[in-house]
Amino acid sequence: MIKNILYIFRNKKLISKIFVVKNYFILWFFILIIKPISFYRYRKKKIYFFQDRDFGIDNAYFLYKYYIKNHPQITSIYLVKNIKDAEYKDLSGDKNIVYNFSLKHFWYFILSEKIIYSFDTAPFYFFWKIWIILKKILKPKTKLIFLWHWVTRVHIPFFNKENNNFNLFITASKHEKKFLDDNFWYNRETAVTWLPRFDNLYNNTIRKKQIFFFPTWDNKLNWLSDYDFLNTDYFKEITSILNSEKLSDWLNNNDYLMYYYPHQGISRYIHLFTIKNSNIIILQDLNKNKVWISQLILESTILITNYSSIVFDFAYQWKSIIYYDIWKDHYDKKAFYYYFFWEHINTISALIYNLNWIVKNNKLQIEKYKNNTDYFFQNIDWKNCERTSILINNL
Repeated sequence: MIKNILYIFRNKKLISKIFVVKNYFILWFFILIIKPISFYRYRKKKIYFFQDRDFGIDNAYFLYKYYIKNHPQITSIYLVKNIKDAEYKDLSGDKNIVYNFSLKHFWYFILSEKIIYSFDTAPFYFFWKIWIILKKILKPKTKLIFLWHWVTRVHIPFFNKENNNFNLFITASKHEKKFLDDNFWYNRETAVTWLPRFDNLYNNTIRKKQIFFFPTWDNKLNWLSDYDFLNTDYFKEITSILNSEKLSDWLNNNDYLMYYYPHQGISRYIHLFTIKNSNIIILQDLNKNKVWISQLILESTILITNYSSIVFDFAYQWKSIIYYDIWKDHYDKKAFYYYFFWEHINTISALIYNLNWIVKNNKLQIEKYKNNTDYFFQNIDWKNCERTSILINNL
């Protein structure tokens, strides 16, 4: 909880800090006072509350769309930050969406029978611990369903069973489930249904001449000054890729574009990156660029990353994945399944070689990595939302 408070106060302006604290105190008040009072009145009404991260649609969004279409008897509510954001264009005119920190947000959140979300501390932030205490005191019948926005790679103590009371923890594979059960001490709470957002990827035939460059973040780099960040291997490696003449020539010769999406953890340092190559685009503002993450995953033919869980979205579509080691010794050998969809490289020359192989052979995956995809998922279809909904409805 302390880390969440520090994050908010270090990363937001004063007015934003006051706004966040004020609204979560209102939410706390609703939980304490309104929910017990309104329980009797709304006891027969089924309300499911869906929420993703503030900066993009994810598993909760695709599951929400499934519920709207297939379970009209349930009042499904989806929380959005700003309906004008490019990713929410399909929700324009949807009467079941509520806006962040609005009265409807609080009301439906309190009355919901099941809260379904995909991002670590959302929707509670630093009131997560308070919620757990209140849950034990009031013994509400609310069920918490955690969809996870990534595939588990490392042990994060915050998500240990003793620190949470998830009624259902959705996983993407039996290998991930075993990792969670062994390292986070879950058992009956975890279930393999695969991720709801994978339904959007099944049988996708879009193959643009487009590369998605998405190196993920390391918390060790948090709170560095601009000067210190400029001297990190992370910054130097990414800059060398973005401004590589060899890569620029390859993109030009093969008529490819490359989109670089900076991880949210790097937002405070975006101004430090400069690009000389016109065929490489930094997505500093998704709305301004009129593009969003789910679109890039669907349209891009090749992914370059260090260890982002987006590798599983590309693997689900049989697309090419290139692991570029941004810095050394950052792979966790426990989660072996994270890194077996392609070769690991750490030079521009090796990157160009792999790109040439992919284009020349017109193959999305080498056969042995295709077998690894089958091994990890076991089941690639369009019924991920259906499997997940069955478990949720039976809680």
